[in-house]
Amino acid sequence: MASIDPRMRYDEKNVYALSNENLTSFRSIYKFDGANVLTVLGSGDQYFASKLFGAKRVEVFDCNPNAWPFFAFKFYAIRILSYEEFCTLLKSHFSIPHLFAKVIKYVPHDILVELKKILKDLNDFSSMLIYSPLSRYYNNFNTDRTIPYLDKKHYYILQGILRESTLPRMHFKNLLDMPESLDGATHDILLTSNAYKWLIMTPKEYDLFLSKFKVKVIQAHYTWHRYHETEDFQNMDYQIDSVMPTDPYNQEENFVFTKIQH
Repeated sequence: MASIDPRMRYDEKNVYALSNENLTSFRSIYKFDGANVLTVLGSGDQYFASKLFGAKRVEVFDCNPNAWPFFAFKFYAIRILSYEEFCTLLKSHFSIPHLFAKVIKYVPHDILVELKKILKDLNDFSSMLIYSPLSRYYNNFNTDRTIPYLDKKHYYILQGILRESTLPRMHFKNLLDMPESLDGATHDILLTSNAYKWLIMTPKEYDLFLSKFKVKVIQAHYTWHRYHETEDFQNMDYQIDSVMPTDPYNQEENFVFTKIQH
């Protein structure tokens, strides 16, 4: 367990293998085409979705020391593996030796050093990775219902994009430290996933904090159900979009909270 940041409820070193959010819905909520995006790293799926949706530049941030080396491995896995190979590797918790070996030789040396440190302690990724419910629903592997690149056609489009891309700029920072770390840089879109859930802030405090970012549109929160603070965000003129639930067996809508900065 990483050291606890007193500004957050907790911090952890485990990494999600897949996002547990309906990222496909972001395509209709936000205008990614040609955009400069700043996103939480996590599983890396916000990055991959942004690139697939046409973002011009995507930077990432995370305070989890394991997120970046795992993301780099996933980046090169998508870049070189066939769709069938990638899905097989994903479903096996990234533990199939010959596929792992096929990817690892493409990972840059400095990141490979970090991966080896992780694997020395864990033997493989399986004990580090958190598998979201999406990995159990195999319909997500042949449609773009929630994670866009799990659709075969979109996987190969993303693969082509990544083959023309380098690894993104990484900010090893907590979200709370990001405004002061950007040196006045502006972005079109900020994706925060559900970081709000872990911050010790009221909606009003969070809104004030987000205003520090020089960003036009902020995906401020993602939630899997309505909860008592929803009205507080509505009263501050947040756009709240209902989206298809990530769990095909639970029809409760998910919700995306958006702050538009003027």
